[in-house]
Amino acid sequence: MAGDDNRDPAKGSGLSGALAATLAPDFLWVNRSRVLNPIEAACEGSQLAEKGHSLQEALGSVLTTAMLPLTMATHQAYERIYQIRVLARQIEAGAHINALSDDDNEAIGAKAHEEVRSQLDSPAGFNTYMDSIADILRASLGSDDVQDATHQLLRQATVTIWSAFEVFCSDSIVQLVNDHPTYALQLMNSEKTKKYLGGKATLAVEVLAEHDFNLTGKVGEAFFSGVRLDSLSMLRELLLAIVPEDSEFRKIILSDVLWVLNQAVPVGPR
Repeated sequence: MAGDDNRDPAKGSGLSGALAATLAPDFLWVNRSRVLNPIEAACEGSQLAEKGHSLQEALGSVLTTAMLPLTMATHQAYERIYQIRVLARQIEAGAHINALSDDDNEAIGAKAHEEVRSQLDSPAGFNTYMDSIADILRASLGSDDVQDATHQLLRQATVTIWSAFEVFCSDSIVQLVNDHPTYALQLMNSEKTKKYLGGKATLAVEVLAEHDFNLTGKVGEAFFSGVRLDSLSMLRELLLAIVPEDSEFRKIILSDVLWVLNQAVPVGPR
């Protein structure tokens, strides 16, 4: 089927920019690889590789759900082309459909799939396929219920994507301080970061007791035990203070996309 290879618009180049823009208010249409691969590249080979993998999985799950209307339209468009090809082969066989054997129908089906794949491998055929998907999506908006559902789906996806990044950033901060305990002092002494920590980031006796007075590999957890890491400006400043200057990870931290996501979240602290 279309979703199994590069004929899947979510994996390939997809719609033209102009056509995608007309669908953007109602449907999510993105290239998954372009979204997920930079995260792996930024975290690969570092102590944050595991965190990056978790973020990839979380975002992949969100994209799968948010792009469900596209997935359904993709298969519907493919099925239309496929059925036309099947009918053409049946007519070519010169037999009534009920007179065809199971083997005949299986052979016709295989031939039809081959012809559809060949059609979609051509630029013109693929563009026609994309237009068909877009037409299906636009037609579905004729229902108020569908339109409302797509908007709700996008709102929930926005909240979930931001939450995934928030967890990733906060977990990364804790992990970095766990691995490099001196970062805690660095954060407390920096004019840009100490304002977010105040007097909360301390190692109280109660916190030490929770870790059996052994903070080996747990300094970050203890240091941030009384701090809520849930503000974009706070997360950025903390990470930028301890992430190496040449790290690809900094590009993610400074991305305007994070700011847009944060502003779009309807509830929760800023």
